[in-house]
Amino acid sequence: CLCATDADCAGATSAGSCAVALCQNCACNMVPLKDGAPCDDGDACTSVDKCKAAKCVGGASNCVPQLPTWTGPSPCKLPGKPASPGKIKLVPAFPKLTFSMPIELTTPRDGTNRIAVVERAGRIRLFANDDATTSTTTLLDIESQVDPKGEGGLLSAAFHPNFKNNGHFFVNFTRKPDFHSVVARFTQPPANDQAPVGSQLPILDLKQPYSNHNGGQIAFDHAGKLLIGFGDGGSAGDPLQSGQDGLTWLGAILRIDIDKKIGGTNYAIPLDNPQKSDWLPEIWAIGMRNPWRFSVDTQTGAVWVADVGQGKWEEIDIVVGGGNYGWRVMEGNHCY
Repeated sequence: CLCATDADCAGATSAGSCAVALCQNCACNMVPLKDGAPCDDGDACTSVDKCKAAKCVGGASNCVPQLPTWTGPSPCKLPGKPASPGKIKLVPAFPKLTFSMPIELTTPRDGTNRIAVVERAGRIRLFANDDATTSTTTLLDIESQVDPKGEGGLLSAAFHPNFKNNGHFFVNFTRKPDFHSVVARFTQPPANDQAPVGSQLPILDLKQPYSNHNGGQIAFDHAGKLLIGFGDGGSAGDPLQSGQDGLTWLGAILRIDIDKKIGGTNYAIPLDNPQKSDWLPEIWAIGMRNPWRFSVDTQTGAVWVADVGQGKWEEIDIVVGGGNYGWRVMEGNHCY
């Protein structure tokens, strides 16, 4: 008798196979797995963790990778060396200014050489990009609308590429009293630094199931489309399984055209969005846990996303349209 239990046949199952070796009548026989069953595709980035990030599709020899498509060749590490200690020094940038819960620093890029600081409670302050500056002006004050509980608040601002001429800028905040995530447009009048609250134009409204993992970052890409980051909805471990669900905005990077309107919304879907059959049309990429911050490379247009890890691994992704960045199957390059 060649085997007594299925465990005796474990070594006969190879990576990439959609059949498993089982002990039958004292012999190890290969038994096909059902379509949709998880399988190990042999990816060097996941096999060490026994991460079955693939599915059987159409037969015993067809183990199709599902995740991750983004890790690159083994050993899944980018080339390069860490910065040498002692060569980076922190100095006060604007020593004569103080802020309350500053959460983002950006710029209108309107030729005025001004800086904008987003304060979590609900304000955006503008000031000259000069170390000697002593005062700020208020661009926006929506503190009465903003709920800063948990990881909420006024989380990000993005100036329209044509802000110099149209005065439009966009914000992402969690709203009182329902704690929905709101993306809205405001308009600064030509002769006034402060945008009227009444200029608010709603763009997106997303119910948040928990008070954390709200994402919040917004930014314009090189094509002038607005990118929006939303976390998986919160709690811990993605209990709603939003990260791999293309039919919710949670756990995703969205991309919309805010210069057009269609279908009763205040935006349109860019023609070059992925628009997969099992994704909402606004979605640019999925598999995010909490894309708290991202930036668009001013030279290349690459979108660098910092996705907050659960407990062991933090993650930086260069996000492309149609990409799946793993959560909650993966935490970084590792099985969750």
